[in-house]
Amino acid sequence: MKEEILGMDHVTTDDPELTNLDNMTLHIFKGEITGLLPVNEQGRKKLLEVMCRNVPLHYGRVYIGGRLVNSHLKSDRASNRVCVISGKNRLVRDLTVCDNLFVLRRGFRQYVLDRWILCQQAERFLRQSGLEIAPDMMADQANELERVVIELVRAIVQRADLIIFDEISSFLSVQDVLRLHEMMRFYVKEGFSFLYLGNHHEDVISFCDRVLVMKNGYIIKVLRDKDMTDREILQIAGSEEYPELYMQLERMAPLKQAKSASGAQGPPALEFRNVSNNHLRHLSFQVRPGECVVLLDRGMLPAGETLSLLKGQNDAWEGEIICDGKVLTNKKKFRLPCESAAVIEEYAHTSMIFPHMTFLENLCIMADRKLSSVLLRKRIMKSVRREYADVFGDDIDATDMRSVSRENKYALVYYRYAMLRPKVLFCVRPFTGADMYLRRHILTLIQKLKQRGIAVVILTTALADSHFAADRLLILDKGELVCELHRDDFKSAWNTLFKI
Repeated sequence: MKEEILGMDHVTTDDPELTNLDNMTLHIFKGEITGLLPVNEQGRKKLLEVMCRNVPLHYGRVYIGGRLVNSHLKSDRASNRVCVISGKNRLVRDLTVCDNLFVLRRGFRQYVLDRWILCQQAERFLRQSGLEIAPDMMADQANELERVVIELVRAIVQRADLIIFDEISSFLSVQDVLRLHEMMRFYVKEGFSFLYLGNHHEDVISFCDRVLVMKNGYIIKVLRDKDMTDREILQIAGSEEYPELYMQLERMAPLKQAKSASGAQGPPALEFRNVSNNHLRHLSFQVRPGECVVLLDRGMLPAGETLSLLKGQNDAWEGEIICDGKVLTNKKKFRLPCESAAVIEEYAHTSMIFPHMTFLENLCIMADRKLSSVLLRKRIMKSVRREYADVFGDDIDATDMRSVSRENKYALVYYRYAMLRPKVLFCVRPFTGADMYLRRHILTLIQKLKQRGIAVVILTTALADSHFAADRLLILDKGELVCELHRDDFKSAWNTLFKI
């Protein structure tokens, strides 16, 4: 019989500041990797809070190790031995790795420290990761993978009841996630339990023994083995048009690709010719108008280095970049954004929204480059409002951006560039932090950009939903192009990422 590590029995919350749990019931067992796939955002943050701390509940009970730790009758607000590992750095940067592992752990009561013994113990635990992490290294010197491994080892040292990985594929490369998965399997054999929380179903089902599908604050389905398929999960999402949309996207992209391949749409919107710097190595590719190319680096983050070339922030590079017929070299700097090229940053609904402006002002902000007359600008804004009133609904008249839905904030950013019509648009990890419904929304927005003849380049380290929008997938390994896949080959993309 399986031993239950954490259980929730009809948990309901009524926190006014967070989306709440609604009759949440789940069970996590010892020695397994359980996946959690939220269809939408409701209850996601609150679930993690309830697992980590015994916060007040409107109704229900929480058990850890078979012991009642929280209920609607009594909540002591104590912390549970549940560790969350995410994009947020939870290490003390000014201390060494050894200090973070041992000195700060719960229950550590030594007043006289034997530094040599602690370093020996730290080295023994870190050696299991396969990484060369020095125990006396300062925590702020660790890269993302090393930081995640250190936090994992700290959870192991603390004998955590449950270790939660929160969307780690959004900031770690495919190879790093695979390496971390091997460590998880090792510790599962040692009796530890993991909850793998991800927003993309392909990411979750490939690593987990079971998958809990959450929607509107409660578990709607528990998937095992044969049930963990793409179609099954998309159907469970509760929207009949969801799988149909994906099928539609798959049908649309080959048509667009065929037009691009015929050369009917003119010269490339963007072309790299033998470009090299301290990250990229002899990179050559091109993107045509109306085409979407995913630039995926398995080992490092490409976004910063690639965009720094176009922003004129990196002088140490060789080769040529051709954008809208203009030849750029390291002697001729190019500035982004401009009319030829633009960038949509990660978390666009916050990073590219100006909260002190109205919705309509945010939407028309790029028009300021072409309009010098204030009167003309007002006329254009009225015209834009008439054209997009049906798209945004009542939000188009919003004066406070905090009241605008997240979906319309994303749509605002993408339509902003649809009106500007740059030759090429870079999208930096566009699906990070997006639930299933929001990913569908972003995919539709990218398709609208392609239909307007804009070349789209997606910079990412995770395949996620990018392959549904892409016509081609360029796989890099430490800045070098190792494989180019066309749409017909996308079904084998995951194996290619792992085996090349």
